[in-house]
Amino acid sequence: MNKRIAVLLTVLLTAVAVQAQGPKGGHAPKGREEHKEQVLKAKIAFFTTEINLSVEEAQVFWPLYNAYWDELQTIHQNTRKAFRAIEALEELGDYTPEEMSRRLDAYLAHFEEEAKVHKAYRARFLEVLSVEKLAKMYVAEEHFRDQMIRMWKDKEERKERR
Repeated sequence: MNKRIAVLLTVLLTAVAVQAQGPKGGHAPKGREEHKEQVLKAKIAFFTTEINLSVEEAQVFWPLYNAYWDELQTIHQNTRKAFRAIEALEELGDYTPEEMSRRLDAYLAHFEEEAKVHKAYRARFLEVLSVEKLAKMYVAEEHFRDQMIRMWKDKEERKERR
């Protein structure tokens, strides 16, 4: 990542982190939705730079990406629910192997569903982007996620030191 992109990312993520910390107590003063919006803006700036989207590509890419992301988020929420169902059953300790097997199957089915979404959107993304830019999109997703995780860990460490 070149220096200009690194500086842009640092500024954007710092702004998001500062806003997210809000007043003492660490809650975002403007609410969760506005915090999400700020993260989304940082993600858009990061992706646009990393993928090197033209204006025309961006106009078609972002609505498609948002639909893709929404589908994945729904699947992830359902995966977490299925996981909590396994945990709850395990905590009870009184369950049949058949019941645990059903819950495990439900949990694992979400990963298959996620793979189907990735495959379906790959074809749709390739109608908008070159294969090289699609690869850059996946790399940008991982890099952005890594940056957000580091930022969150740093924030937690600062809280612990107080």
